[in-house]
Amino acid sequence: LKPFWLKSNVFFSSGFLFQCGPGMSLKRMAEDSSLTPAEDALKKAKKEVAALQDENAKLRTKLKEQADELAKLHMARLEDPAKAQWRAERKLMPNRIILVRHGESEGNADHTLYRTKADNLIELTEKGSSQAAEAGKRIKSLIGDETVDMYVSPFQRTLQTARMARSAGWDHQVRHVHIDSRIREQEFGNLQGDDFKTFRQEQVGVGRFWYR
Repeated sequence: LKPFWLKSNVFFSSGFLFQCGPGMSLKRMAEDSSLTPAEDALKKAKKEVAALQDENAKLRTKLKEQADELAKLHMARLEDPAKAQWRAERKLMPNRIILVRHGESEGNADHTLYRTKADNLIELTEKGSSQAAEAGKRIKSLIGDETVDMYVSPFQRTLQTARMARSAGWDHQVRHVHIDSRIREQEFGNLQGDDFKTFRQEQVGVGRFWYR
């Protein structure tokens, strides 16, 4: 900091002042050993100024961080309403959707059973029950302690599969069980017999989309 003159015999420097005696020049003052305390005071003042500058720099940094945070909050309020609605609706959606096919059924083990037993009444075999229980363990490892909503076909084999899966330790986590006929298996009526394999082969040759 450079001193500046206010009067002919007084000047300020970094917050302190001293007065020149009559006829005393600055050059003589600099040479005079009595100026040592003034020099020490100047050094001390410079250190104090440096400390204040560091403190001000830290304060400016903190204020900038707070301003940035406020700006983010302001931008969040100005978010596109469509995006805000999407975020709100997304919170209502499930974390995951798990698709499970029923275990081995009596119809899988004996294709002729469809001739004497209605499709919706066909049950699981012993192997199918074991498969359902194993699937339940795998589901538990995926969902942890999360709650579950189940959507199940009204067919006996799927209802049995759901019950066996729930018995793997997460039955208490099920909030609702919805029996929905829209996810039942395709019903082929009289085409369910032995000729069905032939129709499947034709479908593969023609293409699934075009085959009717």
